[in-house]
Amino acid sequence: MQYDKSIVRNVEVLCGIKIKKRNKTILITGASKGLSKATAKLFIEKIWNVIATMRNPEKETELTQFPNVSLIKLDITNPEEIIEAIAAAECIHPIDLLYNNAVFDFAGPLEGISHEEIQKLVNTNLIGPVMVTKAMLPYFRERKAGIVVTATSATAFIFIYEATKAALESWSAGISYELNQFNIKVKMVAPGYM
Repeated sequence: MQYDKSIVRNVEVLCGIKIKKRNKTILITGASKGLSKATAKLFIEKIWNVIATMRNPEKETELTQFPNVSLIKLDITNPEEIIEAIAAAECIHPIDLLYNNAVFDFAGPLEGISHEEIQKLVNTNLIGPVMVTKAMLPYFRERKAGIVVTATSATAFIFIYEATKAALESWSAGISYELNQFNIKVKMVAPGYM
């Protein structure tokens, strides 16, 4: 698999920074609420740099109170925005851990869910994390290190949501073999209903 090494090699030059010994950094998708926001708070306490991504960072007031938090606008269904957000995050701090947890959940009977809602579920819950990870991989490969953690689910009664999360489990298991040779670890967490 080919990737553009020049993107990563030029981070110091493009961002105007000198990378020194530093605290670890986590990038969290969907950090405006729920488990993602709770994860941000946990890593803040552990003195990590936290890059919290969300669709509307201008509305976030709580996480902005911490000096080790940076907010970045990211809609994980927008491919261009994904690439821009990852590049911007790398300019702030090189990412050590990517936590894929942005989610669109919708419950209801199959007949009551529109085609558009099903597409939004699949695009947000499955394709989005895959594309965010894909955008992050050149940086991890260049550093020969990185961790991808993807939230799946232990919930069995929200059928389409659960189907997207089951697909993420299979995908995570598959890419773990591909990425292991680059010292990139792939993990999953499967929380229950919250």
